[in-house]
This record gives sequence, C-alpha cells and structure tokens, in this order.
Amino acid sequence: MPPMASQPHRNGESYVAIIDAQRLDYYHRLERERIHLLLLEDASAGLEDMAAGRVQDARAVLLQARPI
Repeated sequence: MPPMASQPHRNGESYVAIIDAQRLDYYHRLERERIHLLLLEDASAGLEDMAAGRVQDARAVLLQARPI
C-alpha cells in the first residue's frame, strides 16, 4: 500500500492523495533543496550587508542596550 499524504481540500471536501514512495522521496528531496537554497540566499544577503557596512557587533549593541 503506498504512503498517504496529508488531506488536502478539493471543492471544500477533504480527500486523501495517494502517492508512491518514489514520488514522496522526490518531494522530500525538493523540500531539502529549497531549504538549502533559502539558507544560501540568507548567507548571501548577510555577506552583502557586511560588505555594505549595514551590520553592527552584537555584543556592542547588547552592552549599549543594558540599563545601568
């Protein structure tokens, strides 16, 4: 019996989508690839911020924010 995915809604009614193991594995690989791409985008944006001088030292900011 193939694995079952979540219960999406079609025309307002729930139904179960049955997919085979290969397709499920494919979707999991796509999900991991998307996560990796998002991490790379965030890292790239962080490097751009550093190069443009749009970052501050976290310790210095926290020390300034402390009430005396």
